[in-house]
Amino acid sequence: MTETSFTVSVPQINKDDTRVEIVAWHIKPGAKVEAGKPVVDLETAKTLITVDAERAGFIKPLAEKGAVIKAGDPLYLCAPTLDELEKSSASIQKLAAPAASTPQAARHERLSLAKQAEVAALTQGESGNINSRHSIFFNSASIRERLMADQALGGNIQPLILYEIAQLLKSNPQFTSYFSDNAVHYYDRVDLGVAFDLGKGLKVTTIREADQLKPIDFAKKTLDIGMRYLRNALTQEDLSGSTLTVTDVSGLNILHFHPLINGHQSAIIGIGGDAAQPNHPMAIHITFDHRVMSGREVGTFLGELRTRILSYAPAEELSPAQSEPSFYPQMDTAQIRCDRCAIELSAYYKRFKRDAYMMPYFREDGSM
Repeated sequence: MTETSFTVSVPQINKDDTRVEIVAWHIKPGAKVEAGKPVVDLETAKTLITVDAERAGFIKPLAEKGAVIKAGDPLYLCAPTLDELEKSSASIQKLAAPAASTPQAARHERLSLAKQAEVAALTQGESGNINSRHSIFFNSASIRERLMADQALGGNIQPLILYEIAQLLKSNPQFTSYFSDNAVHYYDRVDLGVAFDLGKGLKVTTIREADQLKPIDFAKKTLDIGMRYLRNALTQEDLSGSTLTVTDVSGLNILHFHPLINGHQSAIIGIGGDAAQPNHPMAIHITFDHRVMSGREVGTFLGELRTRILSYAPAEELSPAQSEPSFYPQMDTAQIRCDRCAIELSAYYKRFKRDAYMMPYFREDGSM
């Protein structure tokens, strides 16, 4: 090999992923690439990354699309000229994609590393074989209409649901735990895993300290995660460490489904919905490990969650006892008062009922 030619090896993306799959080459063999331009997409069990050219030169791939190779293996050869590329590549054997192992089948397609990791996590989560599921249902059209009228959260109900789930998890530690070796192991944090599948494979991304966030924070974080998912820019930190997973298929107009528990977790929460039906019905399903919690505990959790979500509906749809200000579901209304007239919000609602309304705002010191 000439001194001016060099081989680029598969990078060690993180300590847990020692293998990568060649997803796509951005250049043809023998083509010239400029420094910093994309060369190849690699997928690990956790994420998808794009490898850019270290310097300008002519490229020869050393592994075919679909090949699974180890960190440190030769990835591609780069040379300043085509002649030097041919000379340098003569002694390098190209790594081929695996051949089909079942010739009787009409078609063979090996699972990607990411899919293999997903299968392993779900197999572990379902290994107890005594999992159960509870569900609740409610109509969401009026809540969505109110959010649109108030220009809040872009009319998206998901941040409200994630917020209320995270709040409830603080007082229900059994949902952030897992069963192993005849013991229940409890996490000391609420790191919410949110499943995303925008056409590039299922990824469970982690929202840290979710119980400390507000609905607008969830809206911003899920938007950011979605954009980085599409750019293949999710990191190992984004994809690890969740203590409970939430998966939302309502965007596909699926109301009923059975979510599967991930490894080292005791439950998973599934959000379903169907915009094609009157009043936009929604469902929240919880699949849970009966070794960790009882059906009564899950039923109580779901009942409280539904009450909290419905508190965001317009006041005229609620009974007088339910007519609390929807954006203060956890606050004592007797502690909220008008800054101008000092009337307490609870007294204001008793006097004016459904016509009562106060506008929250942030003071200069950051309080609300």
